[in-house]
Amino acid sequence: MNLTKKELLKKVKRFLERCTEPVTFDQIAKELVLSDDTTAFIELSTVLQSLVTEQIVVKEKKTYFIPVGKPTELEGILQVTGFERGIVTITNSELYDIIHIKDEDMQMALHGDTVSVLVKPHKKLQQKKVFGEIVAVLHRNKSPMTGTIEYDEEQYYFVPDSFEYYYDFLVPEPFRNGAKEGQVVTAEFLQWNNGENPQAQITSVPKRTTFTPSLEFAKVRREFGLVPTFSEIVQKQGELAAKKSIPKELKHRLDLHDELIITIDPDDAKDFDDALSFKILDDNLRELGVHIADVSAYVEEYSELDEEALRRGNSTYLVDGVVPMLPEILSNNVCSLVPNQDRLAFSVFMVFSETGEMKSYRIAETVINSKRRFTYGEVQKIIETNNGDHSDLIQSLYKLSLQLRTNRYKTGGIDFESTELKFVLDEGGYPVEVIPKTGTDSTKLVEECMLAANKAVAIYCTDRSKEFEIKGTLPYLYRVHDEPDKEKLDNAISFIRALGVSIPKRPSTSKEINAIIKLTEHLEQKKLLHQILLRSQAKAVYSEFSTGHYGLGFEEYSHFTSPIRRYPDLVVHRRIKEYMQGMPTKPRLTQLKKLVKHAAAHCSLTERQSVEAERSSIKTAQVLLAYEHIGEEFEGVITGVVAFGLFIQLQSLLVEGMIHVRDLRGDYYIFDERNYRLIGRDSRRVYSIGTKLRVKLSHVNVNKREVDLELLGVINESTP
Repeated sequence: MNLTKKELLKKVKRFLERCTEPVTFDQIAKELVLSDDTTAFIELSTVLQSLVTEQIVVKEKKTYFIPVGKPTELEGILQVTGFERGIVTITNSELYDIIHIKDEDMQMALHGDTVSVLVKPHKKLQQKKVFGEIVAVLHRNKSPMTGTIEYDEEQYYFVPDSFEYYYDFLVPEPFRNGAKEGQVVTAEFLQWNNGENPQAQITSVPKRTTFTPSLEFAKVRREFGLVPTFSEIVQKQGELAAKKSIPKELKHRLDLHDELIITIDPDDAKDFDDALSFKILDDNLRELGVHIADVSAYVEEYSELDEEALRRGNSTYLVDGVVPMLPEILSNNVCSLVPNQDRLAFSVFMVFSETGEMKSYRIAETVINSKRRFTYGEVQKIIETNNGDHSDLIQSLYKLSLQLRTNRYKTGGIDFESTELKFVLDEGGYPVEVIPKTGTDSTKLVEECMLAANKAVAIYCTDRSKEFEIKGTLPYLYRVHDEPDKEKLDNAISFIRALGVSIPKRPSTSKEINAIIKLTEHLEQKKLLHQILLRSQAKAVYSEFSTGHYGLGFEEYSHFTSPIRRYPDLVVHRRIKEYMQGMPTKPRLTQLKKLVKHAAAHCSLTERQSVEAERSSIKTAQVLLAYEHIGEEFEGVITGVVAFGLFIQLQSLLVEGMIHVRDLRGDYYIFDERNYRLIGRDSRRVYSIGTKLRVKLSHVNVNKREVDLELLGVINESTP
């Protein structure tokens, strides 16, 4: 066929307008009956390229063509991810593997449904993500769902335990099957009428009256949108990244795999992201090496895997397990600094004087091989007995950590004492014991080494900015902590004074707060006082600006040492590597400023959400434990006072419950907010933080995570 270029262009456009799916060059040539020995066949490449240049046509995967804005309808299975809402795994197209679905484009589709998807117009050439809109549900997923029955005084609802179901289901009366409020049931999709919630029918109502821990803990994940699994494409990218060749990396990395390097972690740790080394240098100098898993070598920036890690922001550690930021093949395998295996690391070497002052530092991409995995308990024993594997190394690290800690307090670091709760679960997932965990010499050893490295990498950004002679600093992600709220701090100081501690003036610096903490060391209520002072402090956040860290006493600080479980650390790793290569271009600097600003705001949010989820998980474990002790008597201490009652921690169970003010018989109680107490109007009896009580565990609402207590008597009296 002999066609002019203009005629050929016209025919190509007409053909593409009729296409419902992307087509290849050969398909276009065949449709237009162009044999490979004609001029038109040769000119077809030029015509298609001109359409791509004019953004009339998008070229996909090098060989497929489709007009910009041309709708493409595909079929696939919907998977709800809990973040950007969902993805559809395509089953009838060679071009598309997955289509991303935003919240507003879900229509009335649910997880597991077979759906028809209309691909949205491509706005950019070669855009990585393809978005679509669900236009029809072809087949409903009828898999059974587990959840809880709730009642709002008008209608029964089925609340699924799984995060994958983002709606509560209406349960019409004929399909309730006798289920009552609070019961854990099995349900099946019934129907979905436009303008209403989807409907479900209850298919099974267990006769048991006890609670299933796995379902209660699953509610926490659902409540906070925590997704324990990863999409297929993210999992595949993780598996592909895990195949990275370490021998090839040795060509441009510092080889440390013969050095004595160790890890120190909790007994049950699976992801080892930091390791330590130590050397004695000349002139009484010492070199501390902090070696961090080089996650940035495996997670490509802007990839699906990277975007998923950013969405999560961090790993979330719950009582019944962790919701990881990265797939397990990376977090617990190739990135984890397991012993006797070569691993890619990003290392900070810091040289300290004999008094613990940092004299210099250097940062390098390395290959390490941990020679020993220590637990905190093992290291604690070596510190106390000076006996065990690599005891000289452990003792040297410990002595340096003591100096670093002392120096940090001199510059304003605050020594808050905190307690973490570790729950022991039986085979059925029920909490049977709770163990309080406080800081030890071994945990503080690792903490000081990590703080030193985090401080050094923050200084690196300032130093590199000066080298480049730029105005301000390079785009970077800092960890910042502001001064405490003055009113909250005043209230805390007033309460401490009421306990007889002499404080001449309100503290204005972190050094002065630390001095107050030392003044309360002899008091029985010191842990509660630490909590009160801690509540007056600002929350640490991520920022693109370095404004200092009040609680640590550092002028500059970043997070660098936990990239397996914190996305901000991954950002810092990448920026350091990039700035090591030289000054970025102006367009790149503009891009990086936007990137770190977004990461700072987003990761501060995900961190707060994780903290709340972890608290809810602990509260769930506490109420499950308390449920088994209803009717028993306990000694407790008041840990909080509010207008509507007293929060009491049961000392043997470490469970917090409440005595409502309405249940404080014989008087009307007035809330003294400034001094954290309730005062009887007539009797002048005082209930304040630290007061010990004898109580009865009267009622537990597992669904609401509430423990109600009954007052039996006061063990020690407080005076007004």
